[in-house]
Amino acid sequence: MSMFEKHHSPKYYAELWGMSVGRVRRKFRGEPGVVLDGQPSHRLGTKLKPSYFTMSIPESVAARVYERMRKK
Repeated sequence: MSMFEKHHSPKYYAELWGMSVGRVRRKFRGEPGVVLDGQPSHRLGTKLKPSYFTMSIPESVAARVYERMRKK
């Protein structure tokens, strides 16, 4: 994998594969090579502020996950 490799959003793969964006995000959660940009959860007083991350998925990682899905 190269940092110059083309990366796509979960929305791109959701449309390509006919899935919801949430399902694509779950499939790529914790997958090596996926780039996350954002802030982790933290406390605001007594409430927990949720974390929000932008997910960027390299084409090679998407190919690996797609192959795994095909074999199931």
